[in-house]
Amino acid sequence: MKLAVHVTAMNRPDTLLATLRAAVDLASSDLQTDLTIVDNGSDDLRQIGLLDALAASGVRVIRNVMNLGLSRAVNQGLAAGYEMGADVLIHLDDDAVQRTQDWDRIMASYFAHPRVGLVVTNPAGVGIPRGGPVAARAGEEAFATVEGGENLAPEAPGCLGDTTSGASGYPPTGPPYREVSWGLGFAWAISRKAFEVVGGYDPALLHQLECDLALRVR
Repeated sequence: MKLAVHVTAMNRPDTLLATLRAAVDLASSDLQTDLTIVDNGSDDLRQIGLLDALAASGVRVIRNVMNLGLSRAVNQGLAAGYEMGADVLIHLDDDAVQRTQDWDRIMASYFAHPRVGLVVTNPAGVGIPRGGPVAARAGEEAFATVEGGENLAPEAPGCLGDTTSGASGYPPTGPPYREVSWGLGFAWAISRKAFEVVGGYDPALLHQLECDLALRVR
């Protein structure tokens, strides 16, 4: 299975670097993963220098000369991964830091279930099957935000209720889902097939972008 990770960034070099380090250091070694940075009009000199260094090291960097809005920037990253032939397209905000070893294999394992179109980690794994009910898997906390420094509490808005109870480990070996009504997250993945059908974020929306995407996948 081939994965494509994109990070949407703007003027936050410290958090971006922490996100990239965690993504690389905690990734498994047996999955093919491509990385793209979509910079959404940064003018911070440290950010520009970091992007120059990343590009020089071979990382794909897409630079927008102006802020195109979050939806369009995320969609650029999704399109880049799709063009590279990835089976799973993974979005990370530039302050989302992985906490779990082999996080990419964990993310990919959900897509072994053919009905899963979207996985959101916020903080536990959430699967949204295509053509069926939105559903969530109980799972361990896998992400934290750099700036907040803490995981989102299970009862926090957007965490889909108590998704951390009854965790049974990874990867899932059977139907690992319980139904929820929608999904929201700062780190999520969509299958190639689901992206072909529903696309990415809706540029007409300013808020609840992940929620809208989740409902369209459903």
